[in-house]
Amino acid sequence: MTAIENNRPRLSELIFVTLRDQIESGTLPAGLILEAAPLARFFDLSRTPVKEALHGLLEAGLVRPTQGRGVAVGPTGTPFRQDLAAAGLRLPARTQRSFTQRHWRTRFYPQTEQEIAACLPFGRFAINVSQFAAHKGVSRTLANETLVRLERLGLIRQQGTRWYAGPLTETDIDEHYEMRWLLEPCALVQSAATLPAAVLDAALDRAIAALADPEAITLAMLDRSETDIHRTIVLHAPNRQMAEAIRRSQLPLMATNFSLKHTKAHGVMHQTLKEHFAVLEHLSHGDAEGAARALEAHLKAARQVIQTTLRVPNLNFEPPAYMIRES
Repeated sequence: MTAIENNRPRLSELIFVTLRDQIESGTLPAGLILEAAPLARFFDLSRTPVKEALHGLLEAGLVRPTQGRGVAVGPTGTPFRQDLAAAGLRLPARTQRSFTQRHWRTRFYPQTEQEIAACLPFGRFAINVSQFAAHKGVSRTLANETLVRLERLGLIRQQGTRWYAGPLTETDIDEHYEMRWLLEPCALVQSAATLPAAVLDAALDRAIAALADPEAITLAMLDRSETDIHRTIVLHAPNRQMAEAIRRSQLPLMATNFSLKHTKAHGVMHQTLKEHFAVLEHLSHGDAEGAARALEAHLKAARQVIQTTLRVPNLNFEPPAYMIRES
């Protein structure tokens, strides 16, 4: 992370400045009650930075406590509740750009999820919360919220006051793949019923183009094909509980695939794409059951490839700066 990125305002500071400016200018009327939940929805953020911003406004004397929830704008004026947009709250374009760049749901969290998942096969790593927060340019509160969320996914665990990731064992990999080859074919059959034809046609065209010249297959082509099959199509299934269970088992395995890219020979990539094409070809002929069988066979083959690759230790793997290898 660059020095400029480390010096960017925290989300709570951006919210504070936005509210402060509109209170001082009179845009937000005296007495308007500001609460964390409505503000979080307005800014499309978690409540933590909003609460920090409200605390800052209270310390600055720009708002005052009320008898109920929230704080009221200004030192005087009868407290009242109103929709924030209707009351005049606006999000300046510059602030919106900052939120887009910093938004933890769309950038920070998914990136962290991938980083940590990619480390799992390479040992046991301790996560330093202070370094994690500094590395990402976020508060310790948000850092801890993120780690708790990752724990719920099973990517990390807490022992005492410390957080650990890995190791992802051969047994773990077997169990994740078994979960996937049991559930993904079922999800694929469900998805086939409502999958837009344009989505399937585009995925099929990409697979055909990649297979036209096996020696020209690139990792980018393979990544896109993996996304087409396992994310776009499989996770299109209407059973959201099943889709979420699949995604949880996909995450460490697909991240492992990503971190092992340099080990993939053209022969392996070509075979993987042929397996993807078999799934797509069945779907294009309206044969969802055949596609499901092809997908199960592909996942069983993929498990063997990863297990074989991971039996060769990779001591040169470098984790993110906030993680320390322990074994």
